[in-house]
Amino acid sequence: IDDNKLNTPKIKFLLAVSGGVDSIVLLSLFIKSKLNFSVCSCDFSLRGNDAKKDILHVKKICSDKKIKFFSKVFDTNKYSKSNKISIQMASRGLRYNWFKNLMRDNSIDYLVTAHHSDDNYETIIFNLLKTTGYKGLIGIPHFNNKIIRPLINVEKMEIVDYAKKNKLVWREDKTNKENKYSRNMIRNKLIPIISKINPSFKKSILESSKRMDLVNKLIQSHLEIFKEKYVKRRKNYIEVKKNFIYGAPGLGDRVHSVLLSYNYALANDDSVNLHLTKHHWNRNKPESWAEILDLFPDNKVNIIPHLDFEPRSNSDFVNYVRSQGYYNAKAQIYKDYPQRFEPSE
Repeated sequence: IDDNKLNTPKIKFLLAVSGGVDSIVLLSLFIKSKLNFSVCSCDFSLRGNDAKKDILHVKKICSDKKIKFFSKVFDTNKYSKSNKISIQMASRGLRYNWFKNLMRDNSIDYLVTAHHSDDNYETIIFNLLKTTGYKGLIGIPHFNNKIIRPLINVEKMEIVDYAKKNKLVWREDKTNKENKYSRNMIRNKLIPIISKINPSFKKSILESSKRMDLVNKLIQSHLEIFKEKYVKRRKNYIEVKKNFIYGAPGLGDRVHSVLLSYNYALANDDSVNLHLTKHHWNRNKPESWAEILDLFPDNKVNIIPHLDFEPRSNSDFVNYVRSQGYYNAKAQIYKDYPQRFEPSE
């Protein structure tokens, strides 16, 4: 926060606090900081009375400290089943959509979460197992998309030590010890095994993550050069010069292949609509779109799923696209599909 010059009363923060030790420590640090912040906590209706007690615990702290508090109860099982997605994916989609709405409705500038370095290790291993590409191996960033993670370089043990020394009271989530979910299995089973093989594996992962971040920055710098040389924003459209295929070997081929996989057009609000059918979605998952999304200014990108399947499938498709973080996704019937994009000479 200090590094980005955000330590001013004019800037408003929203803290996501579950009641666990990580977020309670985060809340304690913010109380000491005197920054302008409010707190939110949600119940996914998955842990019965335990989850209700978690929220009451956070609410009491906020009440005692006169901190503005928001809470929400979700029917996660229903959302998961209706959208045919996992409980974890449903939980993530529900909470981040709620965070986004809270920030918009209350003019809040940044979301703050209590992710720490152990979360980072788990994420990198999880992404490696999923083959998400090089960006997945960078791990969880300190600061991106209006989300700040001040504890990302802090070990879990340090967080617990701080909580004990400062006599903080927190809630324990019993489900963290269950191996029902992939991340829990990585935390409880896989990491202890890897630690026996290589006691310094956490340090190794962080070093590798830093190197991948440097690779990503190099690619991003080349993308900026690419945009400067080959991309122009006109009043009613975005122009990409066709000769970039020859002027940017490798990168040009990659962007070209992704770009021509989709039709796109400018929306009335000056944002960009990317049109796709279920065939496109299955062929190129969102993680492969990074290069093309970076071409558009201010990240103003709307995903438009085309309804060329039977109604039930259409509803699932649109909801799934939204659950991936494209909250502005709007359905469009196939007959309105625009002409295929043709690059300029």
